[in-house]
Parts: sequence; structure tokens; C-alpha cells
Amino acid sequence: MFTLRRLSIHIWGGFGSQLFGLLLAIRMREIFPKRTIILNFHEGGVTARSIELPSLWLNGFRYYQRHDFSGGIGTESQEEKRVLRELTHIFKRLFVLLGFLSLIETSRDLGRVKPWIKSIRGPYSKISLYSKEVDYLIELMAIHDIPTTTSTIIHFRLGDLLSIKSKTYIDSRRILKALNHTGPKDVIDILSDSNAETVNSIFPVSSLKGEVRILNLSAVETIQKGCSSSYFIGTNSKISLWIAILRTRLGSGSMTWLPVELEGAFGSVTSNLHNHSGVRFY
Repeated sequence: MFTLRRLSIHIWGGFGSQLFGLLLAIRMREIFPKRTIILNFHEGGVTARSIELPSLWLNGFRYYQRHDFSGGIGTESQEEKRVLRELTHIFKRLFVLLGFLSLIETSRDLGRVKPWIKSIRGPYSKISLYSKEVDYLIELMAIHDIPTTTSTIIHFRLGDLLSIKSKTYIDSRRILKALNHTGPKDVIDILSDSNAETVNSIFPVSSLKGEVRILNLSAVETIQKGCSSSYFIGTNSKISLWIAILRTRLGSGSMTWLPVELEGAFGSVTSNLHNHSGVRFY
């Protein structure tokens, strides 16, 4: 049955992408308070993903895991896949023109949403965030409760980047150059989604001075630790981007380095925030 009461928000990717989807859902709930917001977490993408946000954070929303990961394996012929893609593209364009579907990446896209919108898709990673939204995440992850440290944190994302041909991890030589601009390096914590053996095979850990620890933490623990340090060096990851966003809002005077690949995204999402002086790009 066709009804305007339901509004579906589709979310792809891991924890960092899902955070952007959650904030969009909260914003849509404020705009359309009488509508039922449904979160669709898609397993499909470059690699299979599951719901990584704690269920407590999703209270007030209906949400589902969509098992649509193919892994590049399917029974359709190349011609069948081509026809299916073309038909999907045609219907998407039609629904966008009618205002039932919105493809959202930036705040400008968000401003075009019609009152009768039925479905929203997009990475949502360049929507300007409000201070209250960032403060909400700081409270949600209890970041104020984490004691600050003088250590240097390197978030070295590897994970699926080791096997994806279309993407790659940040060259360790670039990270070392950024590291030269940090303060005292008595303790360096390397946070990674890969094990210590894999990190050691790619990153020249033995060349670093001081105590070096390689830690494999949960996404929330990684963000908490990244926000609590005096110096943070991120890589090409939504988690690194979120740590930089939260550190900017916290405004503790600490220094943050991000790869130039994230400069555009960081500028977009933090355009409503202040105190960017502690962020550098390498």
C-alpha cells in the first residue's frame, strides 16, 4: 500500500558512514515529526557490511539489515546485468524528477527534498553538520569521560584496502612526514583495523623512537582514543574524518593531521563549526 507516512533512508558502508546516516535520520525526524523513519542498512558494496552502530543508538527508528551483497558472483549474463542497470537508472531518474527519491551527498541536495519524499539514498558525507549534532555524538560516545593524554595517535586504516584494487591505503612515508611535525613522541599508538603483524609488514614501526603500541580497537574505542590525544594523524577513513570533526568541536588546542584526500569532505561537514586552526593536511 502506497503511503507517505513512511520515509526510508538507505545506508551503505561501515561505522563512519553509518554515523552520517544516523545524523541524517535524526534531522529528517525533526523535519517530518509525524512520519515513520526507516533505516535500511545495506550489506552490499565493495565489501560486505553489517549494522555496526549499537542498537541503543537506533532507538526510535525502525531499521533493517538488507542482505544484498553479491561479492561479484551472480547468475546473470553480462547483457542481463547491463539491461538491469539501465532500467534501474531510468526508474531512479523518474522518481528523482517526481520528488519521491532524493540522492543526497551535500547540504544543497538536502535542501531540495520534497515534502512527499519516500526514499533517500547517498553517502551523506558532505552535509554540513550543526554543532548540536556533533555535541550529540560526543555525549553518545562519552568522549568527555576519556582522560586526555600527551601521546601521538596514528589511525592507520588497512582492512579491506589490502584487497580492493580500486582503493589503497595511505603510503607510510606520508604519515612519517606528518609525524615529524608533531610534538614529543614518547608514546605512539598506532590504531588499525588489521593485526600487528600486518601493520608491521607495511609500516616501518622499527624506525619510530619511543614506545610504540599497535592496537586493534572497536570503532567507538578508536574514536574515543583519537579524540583524547594531543596529536592525531588520520588516514583515508571515515573514522579518521569523524575523529577530526569531533576534535575540532572539542577545541582543546590539540593538533590534527588528515590526508589531503579528505580536505574537501572535512571542509564541507565542518563549515558550520569553528576552530579549524588545529587541522593540517598532508
